[in-house]
Amino acid sequence: MKNQLSDNNELPLISIVIPNYNNEIYLEKAISSCLNQTYKNLEVLIVDDCSTDKSVELIREIQKNDARLKLIQNDVNLKVTRTRNKGILAANGIMISTLDSDDYFTSDNKIETEFNLLKKHNFDIYTIAYSGIVRVDPDEEVLGYIMNKQTVAEGKIFIELLTRSCAIPRDFLFFKKLFEEVNGFDLDLPIYEDWDLKIRMSRLAEFYYTGSNGIAYRQLDSGLSKTKRKERMKWLEFVFDKNSSDLENKQELRNKLLSRQSFISRIFKRITKKITGANAHFI
Repeated sequence: MKNQLSDNNELPLISIVIPNYNNEIYLEKAISSCLNQTYKNLEVLIVDDCSTDKSVELIREIQKNDARLKLIQNDVNLKVTRTRNKGILAANGIMISTLDSDDYFTSDNKIETEFNLLKKHNFDIYTIAYSGIVRVDPDEEVLGYIMNKQTVAEGKIFIELLTRSCAIPRDFLFFKKLFEEVNGFDLDLPIYEDWDLKIRMSRLAEFYYTGSNGIAYRQLDSGLSKTKRKERMKWLEFVFDKNSSDLENKQELRNKLLSRQSFISRIFKRITKKITGANAHFI
């Protein structure tokens, strides 16, 4: 059955999964933004990837005051994708949200608002609820807002996600059953594994926007930004090819690429030619 909730009035357990590696400086903010949520039946599950700072000590200190905070410690450094995947599979909640340990929820009712949106859609496991993203600098000064009327896409957004022609949701609320059905993250991808997961989820699920901001994405000079452009382009193209090669009817994809609205069409002349057969030139 699509609806995985019982008919009783108890609120289901929701797990927030946080992978962490040496983010002691930002971790307390991330944790408090989860524990302060108005939706109280929460499990905040941190998977620590062999941190060498005082992250674990901080987590254990907070645990003394709130048993909803759980800790898993990796025996070896698994990197962020395997660590996040491990946390989601270990989570006890029927629904899952995620958060990077250097980010935080901007609203205390982020989870409740997304839960109510899933409720509106009858708790169909093939439904995902997401909130707006605020870009902030390391000191939490606002740099900009990701979602607006021009970039938000809802419903069946497979083509939009594949061509990156809409704002890409993150840290959304989804059913663990859906994650398991698409076999979680592709652990062989060194980067863009999150984009790949969202594309695969969107083949089955519909995405719906709460209309309010919920996540602060802390823009740091680390992670993906440190990866060389050539390497990023290589894996962007790989994920695109991986998720488009089996499409029988590529007309909608051709139209989206030829519209020149998508990120993919602007940076990959060869992808556009391959899919459309067009001798198009993109900036």
